[in-house]
Amino acid sequence: LREFAQSMRAGSDKMLRILRSPENGRPFLTMGATLTIGEYVAPPILSAYLAERPQTDLCMYVNNTETLLKKLSRGEIDMALIEGTFQKSDYAWQLFSREEFLPVCAPDSPYAAGSFTLDDLTRSRIIVREKGSGTRQVLETLLSEHDLSLKDFAGMAEIGNFSAIKRL
Repeated sequence: LREFAQSMRAGSDKMLRILRSPENGRPFLTMGATLTIGEYVAPPILSAYLAERPQTDLCMYVNNTETLLKKLSRGEIDMALIEGTFQKSDYAWQLFSREEFLPVCAPDSPYAAGSFTLDDLTRSRIIVREKGSGTRQVLETLLSEHDLSLKDFAGMAEIGNFSAIKRL
């Protein structure tokens, strides 16, 4: 019953957005993208999409996976491009891409040259995304596969902004 009600509300909300749009009937897409996808992957794809469909209006929310899945369930967005895991039975979904998950460090870091084990890396501070981030979830899953967690690192900085992460 809850799923049916959410579906009806999502359809109703979309219809209201269409009716309230400046030009009735003009295609309108409301979507979400996680920070990684929203910053690096989505812009060229959306640029091409909008160039092919100049009549389409678009609204893209950029947020973490958890927040976007909530918006999707409440019908606040039509679709979401996310990374990380989610309850697949709750959504219609399609795999877009598989990407490598790589640690990075500053050029002057002692880890910038050579090969290191995960245990070596735990002697340093780790910079991670905020809770609810798909990127963080992937990292935590990988660590748990090696009997490690974020608490095993010498320190942790939780940052929800890519520009700040890159500067750190």
